[in-house]
Amino acid sequence: MDEVEAIAKTVNLPADFEIRLPGGLSICRLAENQFHVEYEVEQDGDTELREKSFKTAEAAAKFFIERRHAQKLGGDYAEMEDEESDDE
Repeated sequence: MDEVEAIAKTVNLPADFEIRLPGGLSICRLAENQFHVEYEVEQDGDTELREKSFKTAEAAAKFFIERRHAQKLGGDYAEMEDEESDDE
């Protein structure tokens, strides 16, 4: 199971899980066939919170993961930064 599938399955569960990462990125299910992703965008030195809605968990999860990688959010990116600073 890849990252997108795991996120989609989790937010599609009836428990209404929300997944949130430091850096203002989150995904959740609002209702049947309504999924929501919030993310931060920096513009002119200001941080703006944006949101996007999707009809499927898979589409929302794909967008969430694309944003995660674009913003380099998550423990895997923190580990990479730590390794790079150790090399200096």
